[in-house]
Amino acid sequence: MSTTSLFASTFHGEVDPSVATVSEFVQAGKYKILALVDTNDRSVIGGAILGDIRGVHQDVIILEYFFVNPEKRGKGIGTNWFKTLVDYLKQHTGFKYMILECVQGLIGFYNRLGAVDTGIQPSLCVRSLSSSTTVAAVSSSARPASLLSLMVVSLRDDGAELTHDQEFMNKVVAYVRTYLHRMISVTPKTFTTEDNNTLPYNVWAQQP
Repeated sequence: MSTTSLFASTFHGEVDPSVATVSEFVQAGKYKILALVDTNDRSVIGGAILGDIRGVHQDVIILEYFFVNPEKRGKGIGTNWFKTLVDYLKQHTGFKYMILECVQGLIGFYNRLGAVDTGIQPSLCVRSLSSSTTVAAVSSSARPASLLSLMVVSLRDDGAELTHDQEFMNKVVAYVRTYLHRMISVTPKTFTTEDNNTLPYNVWAQQP
């Protein structure tokens, strides 16, 4: 199984790109694909798709997709693969920060591996504002399961504490949406938690 085939079998959400789009972005220099290969049989057991956003900042790279073969999960491979990826970026690139987006259920996993939440409003990505995903999120009384939180990992060897410029992070998100995700509209929304806290999020859509 190729890295792109493993990607396609792992991610098939409403706005996840097709293999053809991933290949197109690789050719255009927007994406770089890294593979985790089994040393025994040379099969691909994991992958990472990195997005080039140097158009907005030279020091930042985005981890668009990170995945492990479902048959190999539960063995610590994902943890070691993520650590290997971070070490690779530290040693072979000049980036200072890697950003990534994840659903609430994965925040703890990435946090244990050194990623911290930027604190900016989470995102919901849809093909159109009238999609069933949007309707379900708006009507939910709890945090929508598909909301994406933006996290950041330091790639600096000096261990300097991460600081987050909210205006800059919002600029990064907007750039990623238009440059990589082909989304052209954003609508602010809120959801009310069971304890009556009102929290904001943004719906990004590929169509107006």
